[in-house]
Amino acid sequence: MEGQDIGQIDVLTKLAGEVGLNEREFEEALRTRKYREAHQQALRHAYEEAGVTGGPMFVIGSQVLTGLQDRETLEAVIEEEKPPPR
Repeated sequence: MEGQDIGQIDVLTKLAGEVGLNEREFEEALRTRKYREAHQQALRHAYEEAGVTGGPMFVIGSQVLTGLQDRETLEAVIEEEKPPPR
């Protein structure tokens, strides 16, 4: 939205700091690929077990929506998936 290149480590590091993460530790983790294996495992889980086929993906109750959705669609699905009142 802000036209920043999130493919650049310095941009990601700045953004990490803005949300309260330690910038030095964040940058070091990116440069050393500290969490590479954990990331690969998470991707395998997403593809193989959770059935993620694209992004963004919304799981609302029993319904799965892949790709961008307008507000009305999301609201309608949320309403459909609400449990009945007690």
